[in-house]
Amino acid sequence: MKIFLIDDSSTFLLHMKTILLNIEGIEVDTYKDPIHALDEIDEVIPDIVITDFEMPGINGDELCLKIRNNEKFLTTPILMLTSKDGDEAYLKAMKAGADDFLCKSSSEEVITTKVQTMMRKVSWLNKDIQSKQLEAIKALIVLTNHEFNNALTIANGFLGKIKKNHQEINPDHLKKVEASLSNIRTVVDKLTDMENFNNESYVGETRMLKLKDEKK
Repeated sequence: MKIFLIDDSSTFLLHMKTILLNIEGIEVDTYKDPIHALDEIDEVIPDIVITDFEMPGINGDELCLKIRNNEKFLTTPILMLTSKDGDEAYLKAMKAGADDFLCKSSSEEVITTKVQTMMRKVSWLNKDIQSKQLEAIKALIVLTNHEFNNALTIANGFLGKIKKNHQEINPDHLKKVEASLSNIRTVVDKLTDMENFNNESYVGETRMLKLKDEKK
């Protein structure tokens, strides 16, 4: 799990990195310059951000706001660190979107516990996302089976009639075949845009993505 650690003090960065690397499964990228960290965040995609509150150029609350304005990091846990006493820094940090607030003088045990709690949150979120993605894939498979089978059944039925009566082809039968094949093409085209779907019940607990009616 990747952690972004941002602080303008090299000494504190080393101190925090030493603590964090004692946690199993952790990688730590350190940054003295918060602006540089913002430039890098899109490329590295950290799982957790830990940042100092008071820094030159941009404070931790401002940094937090900029991170939260990026849709990729709406749910990324952010831990704010400060050496200041009182409620002002805490309130600014939380209003900016930080998930937690910690005094720099906190013990190693407290720091470790805070970070491990955030790691669990990341794991839960990832599992929830994976579960929803699997459900969406299953629903998409049900949709394609439903739509394609209906269209192909109709097309094959009328093709069978055409073959039996090839000397006198019914124009209506050809139109039915063409309409069914056109419907398959329409479904394929719509599959490229997830905004074309509603999620509905199919059979029992099975869900199916329902294509929206463009006429409505």
